[in-house]
Amino acid sequence: MLKHDRSKKYDLIVIGAGASGLFASILYKRRKPEARVLILEKMDKPAKRLLATGNGRCNFLPLRDSKKAFHSSEEKEAHAYLESVSFEEVEAYWADLGLEWTLLDNGYYPSSLRAETLVEILLFWVKKLGIELRTDSELVDYEITEKDFKVFIRSKAEEKKTYISRQVLLTAGGQSQKALGGSPNIYSLLAGRGYALEETFPALLGLPLVKPSKRLQGQRVRAGLRLYLKDGKQAVLLGTDVGEIQFNKTGLSGVPVLQLSGAYTASRKGLNPSPYIYKTEELSLLSSVLDSRNLASYLKDEPDFDRISLTGMGPYFFLLDFFPQISLEDFSTYWEKRMNLFGGDLEQTLLNTLPKQVAIYLAGVLAKDRHKVSSLKAWPWTIAEDFVADNAQVTGGGVKFSNLRDKRPESRLEPGLFLAGEILNIYGDCGGNNLLWAWKSAILVSHALD
Repeated sequence: MLKHDRSKKYDLIVIGAGASGLFASILYKRRKPEARVLILEKMDKPAKRLLATGNGRCNFLPLRDSKKAFHSSEEKEAHAYLESVSFEEVEAYWADLGLEWTLLDNGYYPSSLRAETLVEILLFWVKKLGIELRTDSELVDYEITEKDFKVFIRSKAEEKKTYISRQVLLTAGGQSQKALGGSPNIYSLLAGRGYALEETFPALLGLPLVKPSKRLQGQRVRAGLRLYLKDGKQAVLLGTDVGEIQFNKTGLSGVPVLQLSGAYTASRKGLNPSPYIYKTEELSLLSSVLDSRNLASYLKDEPDFDRISLTGMGPYFFLLDFFPQISLEDFSTYWEKRMNLFGGDLEQTLLNTLPKQVAIYLAGVLAKDRHKVSSLKAWPWTIAEDFVADNAQVTGGGVKFSNLRDKRPESRLEPGLFLAGEILNIYGDCGGNNLLWAWKSAILVSHALD
């Protein structure tokens, strides 16, 4: 049975009690204390994804604000929105809400180093300001009357309710991490109402390898990473990064892998990967376009060129650089000196630079063919196709900015409907950038709401 409270009309209904939904509600209510605000969350508790951010510590802002840290097929439009709110403005709002923070190597964290602190502050202000928050309330559909929105909600027990509001804010998030609220339903709903969408894809996720090594499982090592897409007899570079990677049961994880994953998954979906390519200046490149000849020349494998040949590589592959601190030009001299120092002992030479199990594994492979030792700067590994999309931290693609008014996150198609957060066609690199977008888009909405 459909329940409908005709006696109460809201000024704003927010779909989604995540980072951007809670933040926007609070800022709007502080600006308009008389406004009636209702937040509807489909999960049993609010802010579940925020609680899981940064392994529970919550890197809620990056060290610096950079447009280069964000990816969208609508770069110009996305950058215009990002530039509409300054980093200092975000800091000021959080300080005004009472948050104290500390700066660590990769960004801003609450001083408590607990994600719960942010959630507790947000929920404190929700309660203090008299904002209604209802969980177990999933958006099914909405209708537009002459003056208002009718919002149709369903609970897990299939109980249906209708709410009425002058304005609606959609902050339903992306489609990954279903256990934390991710769902593709909002995209289908909006597509059916005529909204233009960029095809969605998982981003910031670990990637599987073909024949991952059991001996390396659980090992961490600082390495350079190059991602390539094989195109005939050549391979095109899709990104580079340097940092700590981890070998797991199915493949690779760690920040460098996550940073490169968006270009990989977008390309797998048939999208142009260019807007999603991540490159670091720290890692010198073998080549932007790689072929068997120039790779063979560098690795000095002629005429025996079986293990590293592009012929044996899959459509997508990594080249791992286990010595990213040494340039390509200097590696041969460096390696010769190190080997002489340790009496030609290959394993001992590696043990003094790399984690023990990684050194033993590499030494075992290279012992069979020592002239391939230069492949320590370009160790090949094919990426498997069966990645787990639900493990992604964010969703790439989404509702296009072209659906919105210029620098105003309000629908052109349905005035009074606003959008913020991950639902839009943008995502950020690791290190607090996606939460920065959540806060910025929430601030924009809070200013635009009537």
